[in-house]
Amino acid sequence: MSLQYFKPNAKNSGSACNFAFNVSDDCIYVNLIKQVAWNNNKGVFKGGKRLVTKLNSNEVGGLLCCLEKNQDQSFIHKTENGMTSIFFQKLFKWDAEKKEYGKDQVGYYLSVTRNPKEGEKETLRIGFNYGESTTLREYLKWGLGLLFAERTFNRPVKESKIKEAKVVEKPEPKQTPKQQLEPELVGTGIESNVESNTESNSDDFNLE
Repeated sequence: MSLQYFKPNAKNSGSACNFAFNVSDDCIYVNLIKQVAWNNNKGVFKGGKRLVTKLNSNEVGGLLCCLEKNQDQSFIHKTENGMTSIFFQKLFKWDAEKKEYGKDQVGYYLSVTRNPKEGEKETLRIGFNYGESTTLREYLKWGLGLLFAERTFNRPVKESKIKEAKVVEKPEPKQTPKQQLEPELVGTGIESNVESNTESNSDDFNLE
């Protein structure tokens, strides 16, 4: 299960973001996509610039620390190809007249900057209001549980689709033909498929 947020705007400077846990890689993948167009009051992201990064469980804990204790977080990933900077911090309301951020907090924002050794630096950002921040917090907690379960039991933890429970009656024992066993309820796991496709054009989230 992944969690998605879409934040297009008429200025064509919006972003979309997808969070997806992967128990095999013991991490969460974060995929930011840049808006490419604004058609009929809807944002278009297909073909947009993408920045994909992955966070380990301690870094996910950092995101939760920001969401629960309001403490800004930042992480640096260095590879032979360059460096990636990740910021998850408090978001303040944009004052259009003063063209600066005010003192009223309206949520949080994620910023990812890819600085390769060759090529141009690229930065993508997305803001989350308090409602979206709550769903993100709960998703991160749920995902950490999956990672911990994988480590504990050393087996893949996969979501399974809901299958209709069936009542199976056991055959009567030969030695006691008159005895009827209690029916056994047989069922399989639970799948949760929740997505957030909210579009927002609020001026509160000016992250240019």
